[in-house]
Amino acid sequence: MREPDKRLNDPEAPYPYGYNSGYPYPRGYAYRNGEERGRQRGFQDYLLIIRERVWWVLAIFLLVLLSTTLTVLYQTPLYKSVGTVEVKREANTVVKFEEVESQELRGMEDFNTEVKILESLSIIEQVAARFKGDERGRFLKPYLKGKDPAEVSLPLILYRNRRIIPQRLSRIIAIEYIHPDPEIAAKTTNLFMDEYIGFNQRKQLEASLKAVEDLQIRADQQRRKLEEMEFKLQEYREEHETVSFDERSAIENEKLSILNLKSTEAETALYEVQFQWDLIRTYREKGRNLMELSFISDGPLVQHLNADFSTRKVEVASLSKRYRDKHPTMISLLRSLQEVEDELLTAIQAEVDKVYSDLLRAKARYEEAQAAVNQQENLLMNIDRLSVDYETMQREAEVNTVIYQRLVERMRETNISSSLDNPNVRALDRAVMAEKPYWPNFFLFFNAGIFGGVVLSVGVALIIAHLDDRVKSASEIEQVVGLPLLGAISELKNLPSMEKAKVAASGSESDAFDGFLSLYSSLMLNSQGKNAQCLLVTSTIPGEGKSFLSSNLALTFSSHGENTLLIDCDLRLSNLPRLLGIEKAPGVADYCFEKADFDQVVRREEQTGLHLIPTGKRAGNPSQILSSERFGQLLQEARERYPRIILDTPPISAVSDSLIILPLVDGVLYTIKFNAVKRKIMVANVRRLLEADVPVLGAVLNQLKLSLSGYHYSHQNYKYRHYRYRQASNRELAEKLN
Repeated sequence: MREPDKRLNDPEAPYPYGYNSGYPYPRGYAYRNGEERGRQRGFQDYLLIIRERVWWVLAIFLLVLLSTTLTVLYQTPLYKSVGTVEVKREANTVVKFEEVESQELRGMEDFNTEVKILESLSIIEQVAARFKGDERGRFLKPYLKGKDPAEVSLPLILYRNRRIIPQRLSRIIAIEYIHPDPEIAAKTTNLFMDEYIGFNQRKQLEASLKAVEDLQIRADQQRRKLEEMEFKLQEYREEHETVSFDERSAIENEKLSILNLKSTEAETALYEVQFQWDLIRTYREKGRNLMELSFISDGPLVQHLNADFSTRKVEVASLSKRYRDKHPTMISLLRSLQEVEDELLTAIQAEVDKVYSDLLRAKARYEEAQAAVNQQENLLMNIDRLSVDYETMQREAEVNTVIYQRLVERMRETNISSSLDNPNVRALDRAVMAEKPYWPNFFLFFNAGIFGGVVLSVGVALIIAHLDDRVKSASEIEQVVGLPLLGAISELKNLPSMEKAKVAASGSESDAFDGFLSLYSSLMLNSQGKNAQCLLVTSTIPGEGKSFLSSNLALTFSSHGENTLLIDCDLRLSNLPRLLGIEKAPGVADYCFEKADFDQVVRREEQTGLHLIPTGKRAGNPSQILSSERFGQLLQEARERYPRIILDTPPISAVSDSLIILPLVDGVLYTIKFNAVKRKIMVANVRRLLEADVPVLGAVLNQLKLSLSGYHYSHQNYKYRHYRYRQASNRELAEKLN
């Protein structure tokens, strides 16, 4: 069994000279190297998709437009009234008093707070309470609809139908209310404004009254506290026996100054005596003569003894020249000299002892003076501590006095301000009755119906196009089905069936005529197609135009000088005799069963001269006839007489008749109706053909709509003139081949 060409399922395989798998086809119907897959859809493509499903689009559009129109007609007219209030930055000031509760707007938080107050349930309930009697019944009438008025919540209706809208970049708030009655709508809006302004007034008044009460309580408490503080100050002065701590502190400071002066004098005297004593100790340590110290040598006794000692030393020195040391005179003088020296040393020691005693007395005086200073300082520190405590108590009493005075003053101001009407909100524009309904908005509904209809209808069309699984392009035939596209036959409108079957001969439809010329050229430019004497024409399902293709292809071959025989092998539902105006019998069935001669079953169409073998008499088992030996003999005899034989066979998905004939033919042409057959069904049936050892020359796309060909068959909006130009080129090619 012949293995299918691998290039059939390879979209990237190169097709030189405009051929796919060796089969020529017009360039307008296929794309090489995946060009179509990489192409982005343009606006024109989407227009063509919509045009293909224009009835869907129109039906959905009209349905949506009708629905919106009916919706408008059945809507209850609603009227909207609008009022505005201004939230002032500061409240009106009659007398410049500080407010108990500030009404100044300090930012967006304060403004948004006012908006939330206006939206609050409290305002809604107050507005609901204003509707009584007939007005309440009139308000609720549109919402009753057979209900008991007691079952309908008026606050809930108010909540659902009012809108609070802060105006951007301003301190103005718009209040909207919607109601079927324009008068009620305006009244409700104004009630919301009045209740909001009244709420602010009541809030300020309540705050002021509460503040006065609180201030009175605090003033009484402060007065009692002030009295207690003054009583404590008096007790403190009596306890420490002083009238003024400042005067007592001044006296004690003067005493401390005197004591400090005495302490300084004692310290100076101590320093002088200490200096003398330190000199004495130094002289003694060094062994020096204490007589060198003036405060020692200046002592009266020391001076006298020192003079006497000097005199006697002079006498001893002078007599030592006359007498020797053992001389009585010298001995007497030396003894008296020694006595004077001893007395001098005693006198010096007495002076030293005097310095030491002066040192002890100076230290004692200094210590006494210092102790007196310390005692006085401690006394002053104690007085200062008492003074600090007293001053603290006194300052506290003064602060409490100021607080008490301020509370009394504040209470008086609050009493005055509470009687003044100074709200921070005022009505800017009062609501008035609306002249025309706010809802329904006919213009809005009409435009919405048009827009929604367009969007929905186009969307449905695009979804249907996306879900559409029918074959409608060359790329789908070549890449999905796996067959090369040999040609495309345009759709024939308003033409009788008999004329359609002969359009290749009459040339009445130039587009279809050019399509068959293109198909003929494609077959002639391929070796297998050119040498295929017996061609089988089939399709996937009935109604794809295989009989139309068979008759016109036979006529095309005949017009090019090839004697062609057309055999109707569709024994179940024969169309060719009717289309060509030829009697149905005798035919294939008569040749196979009745043993009729070949010349007896061949018919000639008078107008075109086409030779045809019809199906003959009705057969009970067509498959048996087509698989019989006589049918093979029929084809063999036809091969001997005709260079071209075309077999019109039943659809392959309906019956297996075409598969029975496959071994007897040289090639297969597969007919595909544009936008009619699903891909999965076609792929399954083509696979059955490819499994046979017979070349499947390719596919022919039938009934192509030129109005939609720009979407399915061109990179740049396939146009009618491009199609005509291409077919003209194919005719020239066919002429050259002949």
